Amino acid sequence: MGAVCPELNAQNEQLEQKVLNALATLDQSQCPSGRLYERVPEYYPFAYWRGNYVSDSTSFLISRFSMAIGMLHTMDINHSSGLPDMNTIVFDAQRLRSSDTVRMGVILYNYHRFDTGAITRQLISYQGDHFYDVPGRTESPYQPDTVFGFSMFNHLSNSLDQKFMLPNDYVFASFGFSSLAIDFDDGLGLRVISIGQLIAIHYSDYGVK
Repeated sequence: MGAVCPELNAQNEQLEQKVLNALATLDQSQCPSGRLYERVPEYYPFAYWRGNYVSDSTSFLISRFSMAIGMLHTMDINHSSGLPDMNTIVFDAQRLRSSDTVRMGVILYNYHRFDTGAITRQLISYQGDHFYDVPGRTESPYQPDTVFGFSMFNHLSNSLDQKFMLPNDYVFASFGFSSLAIDFDDGLGLRVISIGQLIAIHYSDYGVK
């Protein structure tokens, strides 16, 4: 997007820097997960991607998936997440379109956001375009949250026979797991697929799956 719309990209960077400047006066080391939601503009609301609304968490286009990766990258206070640049995901998806195997990606991350009552309960203050810690507060202004997202790297195919894989390189998680239960909509219901496992699926008809 930045290559196509450099002015838009510059505006986004300016907004992101303003957000970081506003938070720079906080002691962000007190955020338990090291990932603070308010460090990045809300390009996509993570509130819908907790896994509670399965259709929201599993209907990611690769563009939205990569944006979520980009948001997590900026949310990382210590810049230690090791997450790729969001454009890397987009370029990988373009490169893999001609592959006979559909790659899948998963995001499963813990993070923290401001408690909705943090300012009214005087846990933090906002003055002169900056946030500040309130000395002597008796509780944390940060509340824990989780983001879960799932995406196919290719959403269009003309074949009834498909191969799917969840490569380790496209599993982005802050805590470990080794498998997922996925319904491939082939009439056989949920089946467990391990990270790195190749699974072949046959569909009896064409259509949206």
